[in-house]
Amino acid sequence: MSGSLFRSEEMSLCQIFLQSEAAYACISQLGELGLVQFKDLNPDVNAFQRKFVSEILRCDEMERRLKLREVNTNAEALKRNFLELSELKEVLKKTQVFFQEHGQHNIIGDAQHALGHQMMTLYHKGDGIHKSVFIIFFQGDQLKSRVRKICEGFKATLYPCPENPQERNEMLNGVLNQTKDHRNRVLVGVQKEITAWIIKVKKIKAIYHTLNMCNFDLSHNSLIAECWCPVMALEDVQRGLKHGTELSGSTVPCILHRMDTKETPPTYFITNKFTQVFQDIVDAYGIATYQEVNPALYTIISFPFLFAVMFGDMGHGTIMFLFGLSLVLMEKKLISMKVKDEIANTFINGRYIIMMMGAFSIYTGFIYNDIFSKSLNLFGSSWYPYYKNTTFVVQKSFVLDPGTMYDSEKGPYPLGLDPIWNAATNKITYTNSFKMKLSVILGISQMTLGVLLSLVNHVYFKRTLEALVEFIPALLFLLCLFGYLVGLVFYKWFLFNQKCTQCAPSLLIHFINMFLMKYQPVGNLPGTNTTTFECREYPKDLEKLPCSSQTVFFNNQQMIQTILLVAGVLMAPIMLCVKPFVLRSRHNTKERRKQGLGAVSERALIHQEEIPDNSVNHKDVDVEVEGHAVHDKHEEEVEFDFGEVFIHQAIHTIEFCLGCISHTASYLRLWALSLAHAHLDGKGDESSCQLFS
Repeated sequence: MSGSLFRSEEMSLCQIFLQSEAAYACISQLGELGLVQFKDLNPDVNAFQRKFVSEILRCDEMERRLKLREVNTNAEALKRNFLELSELKEVLKKTQVFFQEHGQHNIIGDAQHALGHQMMTLYHKGDGIHKSVFIIFFQGDQLKSRVRKICEGFKATLYPCPENPQERNEMLNGVLNQTKDHRNRVLVGVQKEITAWIIKVKKIKAIYHTLNMCNFDLSHNSLIAECWCPVMALEDVQRGLKHGTELSGSTVPCILHRMDTKETPPTYFITNKFTQVFQDIVDAYGIATYQEVNPALYTIISFPFLFAVMFGDMGHGTIMFLFGLSLVLMEKKLISMKVKDEIANTFINGRYIIMMMGAFSIYTGFIYNDIFSKSLNLFGSSWYPYYKNTTFVVQKSFVLDPGTMYDSEKGPYPLGLDPIWNAATNKITYTNSFKMKLSVILGISQMTLGVLLSLVNHVYFKRTLEALVEFIPALLFLLCLFGYLVGLVFYKWFLFNQKCTQCAPSLLIHFINMFLMKYQPVGNLPGTNTTTFECREYPKDLEKLPCSSQTVFFNNQQMIQTILLVAGVLMAPIMLCVKPFVLRSRHNTKERRKQGLGAVSERALIHQEEIPDNSVNHKDVDVEVEGHAVHDKHEEEVEFDFGEVFIHQAIHTIEFCLGCISHTASYLRLWALSLAHAHLDGKGDESSCQLFS
């Protein structure tokens, strides 16, 4: 069965009639399919008052035993038995000595050495118990009874003593191995079947739990169940019910039919061994509502790529990729081993994501030109005096000056960073700016994608109001403020070349001043009538203008930024207020319509008149004349609470607006962790830097 990961599967509420004799087998078959979610039709019935509670209790007891608790719980009893057998050994030994030495009247021996560490740890936490072995001779059953009572009164342990020396020797030789042999036989026999037994008991227990969720029709000796099932899997469910009926030997088939309901179905995604780990990551943060767009589809690319932005290294990425690939190639063997270690299972279950993170790290390693803190010089550097050399070693640190050392005619390095940056003292300054801007661009782009996906949901569910008063304001809020920041990044990269890097305005200062609406006037450039300049068009004028006075990027920047700021800020009250008041207006209109219809119905009853056809919309409304109640067929009657709606909308608005700020700051972690990884990777390499060709 195949499905789409873009949106959850279409679900249907089904009702199943199960014959009592076939119910167990049918539920078992549906459980094996894993495509059905049953509803509890007895929510008010106590768990201990349901029909199959005794079967569940027996399963609990069997599960407890199968977890080896029975053997482990009896470990102390087995040890006590071992100590008793040790005492019996001493009794037999002393008795044997007694009968061999006919001259002694009693034999008193210290059995402490025989009891040893086991008794001390078992009973008294390190304090040993000193015991004496003695033998009593008597005649007659009456004396035997008195001797037994006296011994029991003084807590003495009685052991049988065979009269035949040969029997005593046989008993002595076999007594100590009895307990160990018993335990070994139990454990060896159980270990072969314990896993299958535990799984079987859990399945039986789950079946009876499901049967307890059904209603019982005593008149027809059947069970009635309701369940959610993917529409595309209805035929599989039908086949499962048929197979269960055949296994039970029942001659009456089970009946399944779809039900109409306004309940919200559960969310179900069809995944495979590759997509399951990404779906688990998304579900850990929250499960999508029924039929909404599934973020897991985009997480397949975004998650390993954002990791690679932080972990960009061709060498480390190759190691991670090979490790993940080895787990993928050995997946059948590893899964069959049924590893119980939690950390090991994390690596096994995440084998595909590990492999993809390694592959993306190799790609970003090429962009950063980083392999184990070294650089690859494949195309030759574009910086003086190194651009003529394809292989070079820098033994002394130096500072790269773009204005004097960059060859603009040769052009930038074709793939990734120029390798000469790895040897420059100002490498961190350069990569710091580059990676910080890259992190902001990636973060705001991903947030914009999330807002655009909300439009897909609004269109699919035909929510016109939400599309107008939530999506559009949210998109404008994000783009007017943070999208503008991304635009400034690209504009700055295009506007300023290597000749005027020192005069490039600070994006951070510009963005802060935009919110503060703080602008400083600047003088005109020589020979121009503007307060700005474009470095690519006027490189000669740059020397005549103090760099500190350059505070704007383009003409009319103040007006444009003010418009964007005001527009972005105004989107917040639109998201907050419009939807609740529109919903209240719709509710009031509906209430007035109901009151009007109720008045018409009451007047018709009093005067015994017919209700005019134009006063009632027969398609949308049913009027219950006796109760004066009106019911809308197309939507459920839900009590409208304006305060609750407004609070919910306020939470949504505040969460989105503050989230745009906090998420943008959070994406800077990509920059911070990338720098940390590069610094730790290259630590100790400051004095000498080798560039590989």
